[in-house]
Amino acid sequence: KTNCSDLRKFTRGFFQWFCKYADLVKTCSENGRFLHEQFELAFNNFVRENTVISKLLAKASHQTICDRTVDSAKSEKILEIIVKIYGYIRDKDVFDHAYQLLLQDRLLRKKISSKHLERKMISSLKAEAGYQWPRQLEGMFEDANLSRTLTKEFNSEWNPDKTKDLEFSITICRHGQWPNSSYAPSKTPPELKDVADNFRKFYISRYRERAIQWRMDMGEAEVQVKFNPRTTVRLAVSPYQMCILLCFNREKIITYGKILDMTGLK
Repeated sequence: KTNCSDLRKFTRGFFQWFCKYADLVKTCSENGRFLHEQFELAFNNFVRENTVISKLLAKASHQTICDRTVDSAKSEKILEIIVKIYGYIRDKDVFDHAYQLLLQDRLLRKKISSKHLERKMISSLKAEAGYQWPRQLEGMFEDANLSRTLTKEFNSEWNPDKTKDLEFSITICRHGQWPNSSYAPSKTPPELKDVADNFRKFYISRYRERAIQWRMDMGEAEVQVKFNPRTTVRLAVSPYQMCILLCFNREKIITYGKILDMTGLK
């Protein structure tokens, strides 16, 4: 049991503990079947009694894949251990959901430092868990790759004079491939309505059987704020925060109720 708030320290110690005793059993028993089976049974019981390990494993894999300071070989070794421990856990659905949410975060916020590690992890999970669930992860990557192509094509076709103050990037998340989650709907800000409507027409012309639903709870935005004639600052914000900030392009002082009305947020 641990109250350690440092996930990296906990997972590193946990992995070192697992490797140490797995190697010890292998060396001392000369691969004897009985001792090996007892170690597997003891470790299996320990992991199943600690349901928090499922989420910790998902977070540990997220940290490992995002960490640009660790060489690829060492990261691969850590991911191999994570998959091995994943094989012991009973509540695999908890790990699966947590891992998918973290992959969504990496894809939408462009946090992926190594596509090789991502592919390696998905391949290992497929070998351990079967085909169906990792296929969803592959679908998320397919959407991300297609989105980059569509963004490039749209920006080259759309009149650049109309978007000279706007850098537009889109991620298409097909229903059923990405984690389901509730969200608060909102109105499209007037500053984005023109480009949003034109992208909808552009997308529907290629995929007539599909419909677009904007998700302002995902992704991120960057806005340039002019506080006074001499002070201009670029702010990295969520799309919801962007919608609220853009209200002040139209009015200097706005009530809370008026912001809700202008943004459509509840």
